[in-house]
Amino acid sequence: MQQQLIVQNSTMSNFQFKYFAAKALYLGENQEEGNSARVDQTVIWEQSSRMSEETQVEKKEKVEVVKIERINYAEGIRTLKLFDNRIQEIEDIRMSFTDSDDVQHSSVFQSNSDNPDEFEKGQKNNVFRNRKVLSSTINDQQRPKVIIYLSSIINILMVAVLTLSFTSYFLGLYLFENIQNSLNLISYASLRNQESIQIVMNIQNLEMLRIGIWNFTETEAIAYEEEQRNELNKSIYGLVEANKKLMLNELYINEQIEELYSKSVVNVRISKSRFSNYDLIEATQQIISKALIVRDKPLQNLTLDDEDVAFINYNMHNGIIIEYRNETSQYSYGIRDLSENNVKIFFIFMVVSASSFFILLVMIVILIIKINLIQEQILQLFMEIPEKTVKYLYNKSENFISNLQVGEEEELSSDFSDDEQQDENKELSRTLKSKRKKKMFKNTNSSHRTQILIITFILCTFQGYFILSYFLNQVINNNLRQQIPELNVTARSGSYYRFVDNCERQLFLNREEPILGKDSYSIVMNNIQLNYEVDSELHQEHAKNSEIVNQDYYDTFQSIFMLSPCDIFEKEGYTTVEYCETFADGSISQGMAVAIARYFENIRYIMTIYDMFYGHPEANFSVVARGWGQFRNITNDSDNVTNYVYNLNNFKQTTESRIMQNKFIRAAFEFLLDQYLAALKYDIEVTQTQLLAIFIVFEVLIFFVYFIIWLPAEMKMTRDIWRTKGLILMIPLRVIQKIKMIKSFIGVLIHSQDQ
Repeated sequence: MQQQLIVQNSTMSNFQFKYFAAKALYLGENQEEGNSARVDQTVIWEQSSRMSEETQVEKKEKVEVVKIERINYAEGIRTLKLFDNRIQEIEDIRMSFTDSDDVQHSSVFQSNSDNPDEFEKGQKNNVFRNRKVLSSTINDQQRPKVIIYLSSIINILMVAVLTLSFTSYFLGLYLFENIQNSLNLISYASLRNQESIQIVMNIQNLEMLRIGIWNFTETEAIAYEEEQRNELNKSIYGLVEANKKLMLNELYINEQIEELYSKSVVNVRISKSRFSNYDLIEATQQIISKALIVRDKPLQNLTLDDEDVAFINYNMHNGIIIEYRNETSQYSYGIRDLSENNVKIFFIFMVVSASSFFILLVMIVILIIKINLIQEQILQLFMEIPEKTVKYLYNKSENFISNLQVGEEEELSSDFSDDEQQDENKELSRTLKSKRKKKMFKNTNSSHRTQILIITFILCTFQGYFILSYFLNQVINNNLRQQIPELNVTARSGSYYRFVDNCERQLFLNREEPILGKDSYSIVMNNIQLNYEVDSELHQEHAKNSEIVNQDYYDTFQSIFMLSPCDIFEKEGYTTVEYCETFADGSISQGMAVAIARYFENIRYIMTIYDMFYGHPEANFSVVARGWGQFRNITNDSDNVTNYVYNLNNFKQTTESRIMQNKFIRAAFEFLLDQYLAALKYDIEVTQTQLLAIFIVFEVLIFFVYFIIWLPAEMKMTRDIWRTKGLILMIPLRVIQKIKMIKSFIGVLIHSQDQ
């Protein structure tokens, strides 16, 4: 029983110790005998851990010993690289790239957009972080704003010059063309006046032929009638062409001409008791219509009371002829006004160009001065560096150059020690804190003054073109305006002398009909006096213009009036030299001045005889006539007065005057007017050629100034600004960081580039 209760312990226990290496602790405990036979795994682990730690410590100590004992051959050696056209350290280059990457890949864009001022300030401060960023900022190849402004002003200047020059030149061509067309209108108006009066003369001749005034045989009368009808037809055709040219004209001359052509201002007698108003074109058409009817009428119907004959005779001695004279004068006045307006227009161009160039010159000068000021400000920055700092940097540079000369490559390639670097920084900081002496920068560079003088000279040259253009136009227009009175009297003299002769013959046919709305006799007597006045006015005006008139026309005038014009008349087909030299006792060969004076005397003499005959039927014809005419009873009755007056048309003086007027006076003034108009047009063409040559030279000058002078100058000024900005990089970065004035200027420079 007792044996059963007591169980024999088959295992044995013993006391063992464990060592914990990590805690340096021994721990004792009883262990079963069975377990004692095994090595405690915990002890093995602890021992392994301890041995591993000891091994690591030993290795670490050995590595440190090796490191201490190894010589660092790379100490003081810098790795340099040619980057961005400058020799820089690798670390600076890596730092700049790192900064750029940080800026580009930063996650604070939202913050930058919320705080743009802070972002801008941060960017500005980043410029001074390292030299690479500063260099890239300053060497930014961006056109300066002041150069952009200057280029814009120059472009505006060139556009203004081109616009003004092209406008003035082509406007001048247009104005000269208007004057030339106006001269043509004077020719057409004079031709219309001449042909209409010639129609009156032909109708009067046919009337006198019907009455029997001309002492012709039957054969001679038939030939004479045919001749007069042919001349009448030719005059009608000339009148139609002249009237058509004037009607189709669209050139504005003045209000008076417009009124003559568009309003019913011409008082025309339709019959003895009825009048109507027409414009001048329509009134001329009425004359043409009636002349065509008269041309085809039988000779026996061409009586003084014939409606068509009376229409032409009355209106061509009254209302229509008055407006013809007015028209010729108005065309002359219109050309004078055109000339005055042309001078005013070119004067306006000269003033506008001068004002524009002055304003642009002021702006250009301001910008050039500003460009020079920018360069001065950059150079002024060097004056902000204290003198001791400059000496310090100079000595350092001198040592560097000396080392290069002696070939101390080790000194050149090795970096300073930390202590030396700190000493240098302290020395540099000390020099920067030294007292600055205020110094004024004296800019001895006068290139901007030269530029201002050049641009002033160029603008003065540009203005000289407009001044020259103005004076050329002024000379030709003033000359033309001065010659207008002579042109006017030349244009109306030929037709006026014919009108005087027609009035005298109309007086002989019917004294009761008025002339120019007044008594016919008083008008005829007044015309005799006006003959001398018109001739005197012609020679007086020509004498005034002798120095400015075209030389060819001057020679032509002398040949017509002072020398023998017979060769000219033969050349133009008016007559032969033999007939010209023998007619009127050779007065034509002595010059038309003598011939016209003889013509005046003939008319005056016939009117003197008329006074002796009219109202004096008892007068002795033979005594009064003095052999200049023979009496014929033309009326076949006892009306001596009428017969006396009719016979005046066969006097030698009237016959001579009629031939002289029809052949020589008309030919002289037609030729003279054509030559005068041709001379004036030639003078205008010469001026146009001169203006064209000047215009071409001026445009070439503009091309040369812009492409040869300005564009290279612009590039040079831009490069000068870039080079001047690049001088800032000569200042060490540490100096830039310490001087507030330099930092502020660079900040302003960056801000201006970003705009």
